[in-house]
Amino acid sequence: YSACHRRTTSSMKDQVCKEYPQNCTAPKEIDHFCPLALGCADDVKNLWAEPEHIIVNGFDYGFHTKDKLENQMVILMKAGKISPNDAQQCILKDWVKCYQKYIGNNLGSVNSLDPDSQ
Repeated sequence: YSACHRRTTSSMKDQVCKEYPQNCTAPKEIDHFCPLALGCADDVKNLWAEPEHIIVNGFDYGFHTKDKLENQMVILMKAGKISPNDAQQCILKDWVKCYQKYIGNNLGSVNSLDPDSQ
């Protein structure tokens, strides 16, 4: 679904980086606040520069973690276990709480990112 509806241009990405300059200096992806796969808009107002890693209290809230939630929400939506609107609102309201509700508290720990800690 996302591939068919993605029309994010380089100009849109440049605009996002002007709005989030601190996030555009580190590894990141230009991501949708509310994913296209859940029926949200491919509009610059729905885009932000999401860092690859956002470490808070020992857990990584970067784009890899949010991507896991987005994939799970699509699975639940396709199975009819959550409506598109409820999935959208869950992510938009507080995606971390949404992750904990639908996936669990197993957010990536900082130690799991450090090969020396294994």
